[in-house]
Amino acid sequence: KDFDQALTQMTLLERDGARHPMIDALAAQVLQQSGKLEAARARHEAALSRYPEHLQLVYDYPRVLLMLKRYAEAASFAEDRLRRRPADGTLHQLAAEAEAGHGQDLKSHYHQGEYYATLGDVKGAVQQFELAVKSRGGDFQDIQVAEARLRELREQQRKMKSGRAPVGFTFGNS
Repeated sequence: KDFDQALTQMTLLERDGARHPMIDALAAQVLQQSGKLEAARARHEAALSRYPEHLQLVYDYPRVLLMLKRYAEAASFAEDRLRRRPADGTLHQLAAEAEAGHGQDLKSHYHQGEYYATLGDVKGAVQQFELAVKSRGGDFQDIQVAEARLRELREQQRKMKSGRAPVGFTFGNS
């Protein structure tokens, strides 16, 4: 919990020319844990400009935005990254939390459902998608996408119950 000493050590590492995304991620985490959330946000943004695909930074940045209650920014960031990594459960979970904070219930349930689906929890995913299609908010396209995904998951659930699991699905994940 000696945050000042930790930050001093980070500064010394950088002064010696050490450059690595984990150093930036660790420095941002120290700032975050010490309550310097705006400094952590700025550190993440600078690090992401150098290492845009480093997963620790990609996951930690929206967490800091959530702590700052910058829900729309966190949701936008997570959804942008999901375009490149559509099956990333962590990003779906972060998007769900951000959308909930932003008052976007349909999108929040959608992303929580996708998170459960990445875990192989089809029942939990179906429940979230059922909530999504009943939620207010979202446009016509959002509703259509959620309804289509719900149908797909229900079909997967039906096949599982009949003993015909979809190709690539393992029962050990549910």
